[in-house]
Amino acid sequence: MTSDRIEIVRVITTAFSDLDFERFRDALAGADRLEDLVASGGSLGALMPKVIDPAVRIHLHDIHAAHMVGRDFEGWDGWLRFWRSWLEPWESYSVEFSHWEEVGDTVLFRLDIEARGRGSGAEVKDKITQAWTVRDGKVVELGMYASRRSALLHLGHG
Repeated sequence: MTSDRIEIVRVITTAFSDLDFERFRDALAGADRLEDLVASGGSLGALMPKVIDPAVRIHLHDIHAAHMVGRDFEGWDGWLRFWRSWLEPWESYSVEFSHWEEVGDTVLFRLDIEARGRGSGAEVKDKITQAWTVRDGKVVELGMYASRRSALLHLGHG
């Protein structure tokens, strides 16, 4: 049986998988507020205020990209800054989600990422673990880790 937490995160990840990446990336670039993304970001943009807490926190732990985009982001403004920084460098970006599990009020899963740089055309493949903490039906925290082990250690389960 799938929990409500996992279902909420799956709705978000499915909407991301189904979107037109370039259109969404460009909508993020033009969004000053979450409401702007709701209007121009397709189904994922419209979904965000329904499932993302206004005080959401994002922290990049031990992944390589942290030096490029920062480590800590808060609130809807931080949510937009993070995703804008994360996705802006890519011409194409696709992910596969796997290894789903629930640890307390946090949903863990692995992302297998394939991306191509906008200017360089460089192909990038990476695997990271995301931890989405869901309370009262909304995502309150997103952590990004180099591995499941590091996520579990940080969450106090390793």
